[in-house]
Amino acid sequence: MKYFFEFSELPKLQVQDDRFDVRFVHTDNITVAFNQLKAGAEVPAHTHIHETIDYIQEGTIEMKIGNETVIINAGAVARVPSNVPHSAKAVTDCKVINFFYPMREDFAVEGS
Repeated sequence: MKYFFEFSELPKLQVQDDRFDVRFVHTDNITVAFNQLKAGAEVPAHTHIHETIDYIQEGTIEMKIGNETVIINAGAVARVPSNVPHSAKAVTDCKVINFFYPMREDFAVEGS
């Protein structure tokens, strides 16, 4: 089992939109996703069983969680409960880190 990674070594989530660069790492129980989003990139409304904490590392993003929509900036944290609809749109170029529990098996690739 590997314990240390360079960012470039992390598996990249296959997305058809080149405004997204999403890389991730797993433990047995959690997934951490490192998102680099270009301005205008949109994550459409969706739900999943995973509880999520989103940390806005750089930039400005519009997020909707449930019925609440806010524009948040670098340094903000958002909490997304299990099965609550949520969406996001990058207002500027952004870096966002997502912490998912339980592990996102749909992101899993061998060796990650």
